[in-house]
Amino acid sequence: LLSLGELTVIEHVVSCVQPLVGQIIVVTNDPDSVTFLGLATTPDITPDKGPLMGLYSGLSACTTPWGLVVACDAPFLSGALLVGLLERRQDNAMVLPLTERGPQPMPGLYPTSIASTIAGLLESGRSAMRDLIAAGPVELLDIADIKRLDPEGQSFMDIDTPEDLATARIIAE
Repeated sequence: LLSLGELTVIEHVVSCVQPLVGQIIVVTNDPDSVTFLGLATTPDITPDKGPLMGLYSGLSACTTPWGLVVACDAPFLSGALLVGLLERRQDNAMVLPLTERGPQPMPGLYPTSIASTIAGLLESGRSAMRDLIAAGPVELLDIADIKRLDPEGQSFMDIDTPEDLATARIIAE
């Protein structure tokens, strides 16, 4: 909700995703904070269980067979990268970018059918995104494709610290 130029960080995210999807669902436990966006919201099914619960909650609320999932604190998403993920969709595999750090969970394209796998992981006490990636199946958008679609790799920049925000404001200018 922090400002980045004339928009908030989440507004930057929404402006990139909105042309590519029919509906956006914001997973939040504070829906009043994002009413200005005019978007559907859903809370975590079980609060305080981490990002895998957020993914599970979002996919459970999704009314389509696929969910394009992005982080609300990643203001420099590449539309071309998101389209690249959508174009790699096949069967029931997650489509994730592969970077030098390994497969990245966001941005990612997830079949809503994977919600049952996520539920099983959560029930067994595993709540890390890497647990889901290991469970597969995964189709990877390789490093060469990512460099072509997002040469600066800014889709993977998220804002977690005041320093990250300062850097983002420089980039936004």
